[in-house]
Amino acid sequence: MALYLKLIKTLAILVGGLYALRFFIGLFSRRQSTFTLDFHRQFSLLFWSILCLLVIIPLLSALITSTLLPLELIFLVIASTLLLSFSLPSFFLHIQYWRQSQHLLVEVDKRNESFKIYNLTHKHFYAKEKIIHTTYTRCRSKQYFWSKYEYVTFEMINGDKIKVTSLLLSLDQLTRFLPSNSIRTQNKIICWL
Repeated sequence: MALYLKLIKTLAILVGGLYALRFFIGLFSRRQSTFTLDFHRQFSLLFWSILCLLVIIPLLSALITSTLLPLELIFLVIASTLLLSFSLPSFFLHIQYWRQSQHLLVEVDKRNESFKIYNLTHKHFYAKEKIIHTTYTRCRSKQYFWSKYEYVTFEMINGDKIKVTSLLLSLDQLTRFLPSNSIRTQNKIICWL
């Protein structure tokens, strides 16, 4: 019984600390017109996955350090496996999107209803007016941790394809400036593959 009370106290402290961090980050964030990879956006996308991992840590420590009954062992293994199956895909997606977005900067001009995408590596920018086709790729299910990971692929006049991910900004901020008939929506069943 003492083990369960320690687990519950540890989980409560971890969850409370994580929620407090999320609150303070949201409190001190401000409206932006230029978007690069920032801690606030990444943390908000990974919040539930981090929370799952923080719940798994005490479970795994209980598995390793204490002697458990077979039923308790089965329960802890099943709970850990379920939590890992929910959190690992979003970490996998996050790393993929981070690699794709680390060299991009998006500048949104709300007054002129326009935006520019800068490639910081090649020191080149793409204006909204040079977009031929737009493909908005989303996850079909909306109930999983990884369903907020989506991206927009812009095909430019010169043949370049630029992929802007949801790590940079909410993609609705870009697509609302484009004609709705020029946006093709693509739904993926399993987004993280």
